[in-house]
Amino acid sequence: MIDKINIAIVDDHPLFIEGIVSILKEDKQINIVGIALSGASLLELLQHNEVNVLLSDISMPGMNGLDLCKQIKKLYPNIGILMLTMHEEPRIISNLLKAGANGYLFKNSPKELIINAIKTIAGGSIFVSDDVKEKIVFNIANQPKQTPFVPKLSEREKQVLLLVSQQLTTQQIADTLIISHHTVLSHRKNLLQKFDVQNTAGLITKAIEAGLL
Repeated sequence: MIDKINIAIVDDHPLFIEGIVSILKEDKQINIVGIALSGASLLELLQHNEVNVLLSDISMPGMNGLDLCKQIKKLYPNIGILMLTMHEEPRIISNLLKAGANGYLFKNSPKELIINAIKTIAGGSIFVSDDVKEKIVFNIANQPKQTPFVPKLSEREKQVLLLVSQQLTTQQIADTLIISHHTVLSHRKNLLQKFDVQNTAGLITKAIEAGLL
């Protein structure tokens, strides 16, 4: 576990930033290293600060949240990205998760959920709240009927997929299934290949769409 979680925030609403900063400062493990009002200023901030988790809005002047997410994952792949926004459109949620976002929360989420999401992402896992999952499922249910892509999974891969969706770390999954850390990593790699995705968040999204979660 990281002793201190270095946080950066990018949002073009100063009042929201003021509110989220006051919430995060209550937790001694969280250290806010910088605040930006646009994607361009954030990228400059990241050149001079070590950041573990980024809190990002979607609608911002200049570079939007989706493009920013892609850029950060290219330049700083180890930074976890938590999208914190009012956008509830399932298509946007899916696109952000597939682009590499490590978590997605609505701005009206309880402070305990926001802090939990930050710590989960800092620990190397993804965080998708139940209400976000519901949005994705609702979108699928209201789309024209078509046969979803469902890859053939072994029983162990199904077990690993379920535990990944519950935001367990690789070591926690290994301990739960009584298998090695290396074996879990191998199953994760196979799942990413079978679902043709680049990251865990994309894996969860595809698994939900396939009706496996």
